[in-house]
Amino acid sequence: MTQESIEKNKNNKESKDNKICFEYLEQGKIDKVLDYLGSNPDCVNQIDKKTNLTLIEFSIKKGYENLVFKLLEINQFDLNIQGHNPLRMAIEHGFTNLAEKMLSLNANVNDYEEGKDSILKLALDSEYFALASKIIDKGAEINARDSRGWTLLIWAAFHGRLNIIDFLLNYKANINICNNDGWNALVGAYATGKMTVVKKLEESGALFCDKYIKAALINSYASGHRLITKRLLEKNVDVNIRDIKVEPLLVQAARKGDEEMFMLLLEKGADPNTKDNEGTPVLNIVVKLNLVNMVDALIEKGVDVNSTSSQGNNSVIIASMFNVDKILNKLIASGGCVNFQNNKGNTPIIFAVIDQYVNIVEILMKNGANPSISNDNNKTAYDFNRGDYVGIINKQIESLIRETND
Repeated sequence: MTQESIEKNKNNKESKDNKICFEYLEQGKIDKVLDYLGSNPDCVNQIDKKTNLTLIEFSIKKGYENLVFKLLEINQFDLNIQGHNPLRMAIEHGFTNLAEKMLSLNANVNDYEEGKDSILKLALDSEYFALASKIIDKGAEINARDSRGWTLLIWAAFHGRLNIIDFLLNYKANINICNNDGWNALVGAYATGKMTVVKKLEESGALFCDKYIKAALINSYASGHRLITKRLLEKNVDVNIRDIKVEPLLVQAARKGDEEMFMLLLEKGADPNTKDNEGTPVLNIVVKLNLVNMVDALIEKGVDVNSTSSQGNNSVIIASMFNVDKILNKLIASGGCVNFQNNKGNTPIIFAVIDQYVNIVEILMKNGANPSISNDNNKTAYDFNRGDYVGIINKQIESLIRETND
């Protein structure tokens, strides 16, 4: 027999051995599983290729509690196979006695799997407080933060789980740890209207200081926690706070087209002249998006319609570039400069001619636009209406601008 044949036979035997216990379990032949493992104890750590479950996980899923207790007594059994944690499955399925046995065998209580709850949270969520105490006694980190920075106390406060909060406070959970959005358990409770929780946390010394509220406000809306944002605004927090990592609230609302939040922020004192982190005025943003009601609201609040972006574009230039004629009329009526030149010397009418927006050219000309103004390359609006720019001369535009050029 060749070496290749020997290896093939060996692999076939291992594959058969790997399947046999799982087949017995599927058939409910628990005695045969134990008989087989009595002769082949190393097989207790097998993993089913079809389900990716260990033998003990498979048994828990089937509800064979007595079998699991016996499997746990096999010396070769490994409770902490990488990527598998039967303790987690036992708690998820309510087998608290099994979970306690696994704890006595030093199961990993700080096991972490991306997107899954911690072992301690699983126990607390089902209010298995006796089990949770044993998990903590075995070294579980009560102040551990998940991928969002949420601790168990933040989670419990956010959802108003008073019994769990009492348990955590009894174990001296840190009440002032903040999540990735900058807010702690007290802010989370307040923002979701859990006032009983708020009172309990405050009595325990939780801080509701300006630092936490501001951090929560500026990050909550960006993270989609709209309710939290609204609740915090009720506390009259400064809505004009800035963060180099997060856009101002008014800019966030503008980009989302969230008219309700945009109006609320203006009502609470948001600066109508605020700019994003790259220097673009919020007015330019809503003009570009053709958000008429937001433009009206900014004008009513006294926005500077000639405030510029880092490229030197005012709102009239943006309206001309994006062909929003209704808004353009409003901007001009509010003092928008029709001959404004950006950093390259281009005027609103130059952009309108380049894009062949006849309606925009007409509005600009009627309001005093000068098509003879040259940009930094010594080109006028008239130059952009011919040759390489549009292929042929647009007669309508030519007619509109000829009189001034003549």
